[in-house]
Amino acid sequence: MGLETLLAASAIMSAGGSLLSGLQGSQAAEYNVAVARQEAEVARTTAAMEADRIRQQGRKVLASQRVAAAASGVDVAQGSPLLVMLDTIRETAEDVSLATYKGSGKATGLEAEARAQRRAGRQALIGGLIGAGQAGLSY
Repeated sequence: MGLETLLAASAIMSAGGSLLSGLQGSQAAEYNVAVARQEAEVARTTAAMEADRIRQQGRKVLASQRVAAAASGVDVAQGSPLLVMLDTIRETAEDVSLATYKGSGKATGLEAEARAQRRAGRQALIGGLIGAGQAGLSY
């Protein structure tokens, strides 16, 4: 086997290694994209479930307040009992908004991560192609 044959084989191996590396980087990035998107969906679903739980808890507290006021003979449609119930409604709405906001923020961050991973995958693939081309040209 001559020197030229060895150089050609070396260039082919180098090009193949660059291509394989680029493809593996791209595939790993696509996997990470899928994971980040799935986690974003989980964050949204979890936030929605938390918001529902908070609403339900708020309704229970409101009902308890209504029953307690009525049991003591107080008119629940006016005065202090009404103000307490309105405060409960406001606090529940704030807690629901906060839970939704947190879930949305987490999901947005994960989607940004997915976009960055997709770019990294494309760059890995392009880098592999460039490396393969350089290896081919070096022969």
